[in-house]
Amino acid sequence: MADEAVTEKIMRDRLLRIFSPYKDLVTFNLCGFGGYAHEIDFLRVLRSGWAYEFEIKVTASDIRAEAAKKKGKHAELESGIRRHLGSVWDGDVEAELAKHSAMLSDQVCAPFVIQGRHTSQICARFAHPIKEFWVVVPRSDLGKLAAELLPQWMGIAVIDKPNPNYWNDRFAVRKAARLPCARKVTDAERMHILQRTASRYWTVYFGRGGFGRGTSTMPKGGAI
Repeated sequence: MADEAVTEKIMRDRLLRIFSPYKDLVTFNLCGFGGYAHEIDFLRVLRSGWAYEFEIKVTASDIRAEAAKKKGKHAELESGIRRHLGSVWDGDVEAELAKHSAMLSDQVCAPFVIQGRHTSQICARFAHPIKEFWVVVPRSDLGKLAAELLPQWMGIAVIDKPNPNYWNDRFAVRKAARLPCARKVTDAERMHILQRTASRYWTVYFGRGGFGRGTSTMPKGGAI
């Protein structure tokens, strides 16, 4: 298959071959996880409770858009402060922490480091369930571009094999740094993943005339 034909779905299928759903808890196109506003392209949760997010990019314009237009999402991951807390911001982490200084001073805080330098204190309440954030691309030139444009704490992986069966360290153009506010996934968050994944399954099932009677829609009250 030519590189130009590689789509987000193809890349997602490659990730599914590497991170088997029979071994780990995996899902895709997940919204609302951990209180984040953005949609997660692909999520892997280990039995230990650590979660890894994978952002799929298949073109250079995708990567440039990620670098230019998603600073708010990047700052959320980097700082732990979510926009759902009432904050609308442009990715200036230090400015946002300053806004929250009064609230932070009333809490038990832990040292917080951004890009190798101490900037402020941040509350344990801002901890989030993403341990590492990876950008996954299908070609080495896209991997190089992503490494140049995207924040240093993001991992960059080139998965160019059509049928990979395991994670190969050579995929990593740059390894992801552990996000400083990361915590393990809670039972409630696991249930959120399972509910959303099951909802997607049943939507497809009923949409194909399941439920044993050829109905094309879910029965009343059956939606999750």
